Amino acid sequence: MGRAIVISQPEASVVDANSVHWLILPGPGNVGRNTGNGPGWADVDLRLTKKFILRKAADKTETTREIEFRADAFDLLNHTNYKTYVGTVTSPLFGFANAAYSSRQLQLGVRLSF
Repeated sequence: MGRAIVISQPEASVVDANSVHWLILPGPGNVGRNTGNGPGWADVDLRLTKKFILRKAADKTETTREIEFRADAFDLLNHTNYKTYVGTVTSPLFGFANAAYSSRQLQLGVRLSF
């Protein structure tokens, strides 16, 4: 009467997920938002202006007429700033950048005030 009867035993091929530390399980995980450090952001913008007075106002009822020339350079050093990275673990491109912000842009302008 005091004997235990074993009905079934677990198979030897079953893997306990707690004993396998290298196993990558799908799901959000436990890393908080914005904890990783990506590449730095480098951006230098430059504006050069030169204003010429065409006609100075004689009194307060008139306005000064002037012309202004502008030259703008955005991302003057032409450093590549990446947008997004491949985040799919099974992709062969995992961790590589797949998009970048625009490169150097130059802009010229003229402003006439009267």
